[in-house]
Amino acid sequence: MSTASEAVGSSAGTAADTPAPPRARLLSLDAFRGFDIVLMFVVNLSAASAAFPKWFQHAGWNNGKHGLWLADLVFPWFLFIVGAAVPWSMTSGRGKGQTTAQRIGAAAKRALTIYALGILIFIAKTAKDGLDGKGAGKPGTAIAFETFLHWDILPLIAMGYLVAVVVWHAPRWVWWVVLFGILAYKHVSMPDLTVTEGLVRGDWMKSRTDLDHATRALGFVGTGITQGLPASACCIAGLIVGEFLRASTFSMVRRGFVLVGLGLVATGLSMLWASAGKMPMSKDFLTSSYVLFSAGSAAALLGSFYLVLDAWKVLRWQGSLITAAAVGGFLLLCIALTVTGGAGANATPSALNATVIALCLVMTVLLIGAVWQRLKDPHAKAEAKFLTIYGSNAIAIYVLAELTWTLVWLHMRVVGPGSWGGQHAFTALRLWLEAGLNGLMAPFADEASVKALAAGLAPWASTAVYVMVYFTVAWVLWRKKIFIKV
Repeated sequence: MSTASEAVGSSAGTAADTPAPPRARLLSLDAFRGFDIVLMFVVNLSAASAAFPKWFQHAGWNNGKHGLWLADLVFPWFLFIVGAAVPWSMTSGRGKGQTTAQRIGAAAKRALTIYALGILIFIAKTAKDGLDGKGAGKPGTAIAFETFLHWDILPLIAMGYLVAVVVWHAPRWVWWVVLFGILAYKHVSMPDLTVTEGLVRGDWMKSRTDLDHATRALGFVGTGITQGLPASACCIAGLIVGEFLRASTFSMVRRGFVLVGLGLVATGLSMLWASAGKMPMSKDFLTSSYVLFSAGSAAALLGSFYLVLDAWKVLRWQGSLITAAAVGGFLLLCIALTVTGGAGANATPSALNATVIALCLVMTVLLIGAVWQRLKDPHAKAEAKFLTIYGSNAIAIYVLAELTWTLVWLHMRVVGPGSWGGQHAFTALRLWLEAGLNGLMAPFADEASVKALAAGLAPWASTAVYVMVYFTVAWVLWRKKIFIKV
């Protein structure tokens, strides 16, 4: 009977000692990566419209209550995915056949490239400061030395990736020590966040005397410690899971169930930590409970993808049915959170109606697709192509989306229905879709009902168009076998 230590090899050895299986990539990992990118698009655009439940957004300060909403999971999930890919990359990808020094050197170069792309995105955003007419005589923020010392999404991913690669070369027991060492340090360095409810964030920040705040005050290096280390912990958690899937002696099905089970246990422990340990979940402060919940939920999701795509290898039409069921489950979650006021935010009736209709339409398309696939090719295996195509060039698509959002979608002005001076391109898209839905549904209901329904569905429709625009780019790259290795 296999033991847990046997599942990932001897704890005294390093991952480099364990031979890789013949398969170099996990379909489930690519699918999860693509899912995270699509989710990022949805939650980012949800902030622009009341048609989405408020809890789709970031919880943020939340009147001092903190919390964890849907958008707060996108970033740590991607960090987890980056870490999970490291064992595969080091043994059968980028690092295959290289020495330790060569692997770490290559990882450092890649991390620097990712960091530079993050700075490019930051410059593109800050260059627009003052261009809205509110900052007369200030055509954008000038680039200075400090501009290149900025921690954001990609720079933190770069740091997490490099740390994960370095840690991968150490004995496995070191992985756990580093992971829990970071979580413990973050916990003891933070103040009691349960006493901030009702406080003004700016006033509270000025009154802080804790270690985390003192460290952050060190500037670039301090933020690298307070933000970069927890981000690295997410990557290390992914690293541990990736190595388990790569080197475990368990059957593939057993690996999947173990991963789902341990992921759920970790999420449960994180909630206990948040309540009993006076450490609310907070993306703003990357609290230990938040990191543990993110890693646990990511493990459970990856385990689910792994079971469906890699272990069971379900048929394509079955995959569509499973996806439809997952969307239905998410719909029930939306309704439950709205009714109970869970997640710290309640959706308005109009937002709930739009959400229900939009998700029901998605389920309908999936069910029709399942029937079509069953009739066309009943023996075809599920490949989750929509997600894996997105996941095959994830960072490239992310960079493209961030740059074009700033330089195109928000910069170009397009005339919308009833507008005189034009609207931002994305707003104009939503208005045109709303007008089209109004015309389409006008014969079937009274004017007030049609307007309300169109106003609720148009943001969902514009989000779908946005997702498909970048999917088209990803599909062209995938079709031409162009995989941009950032």
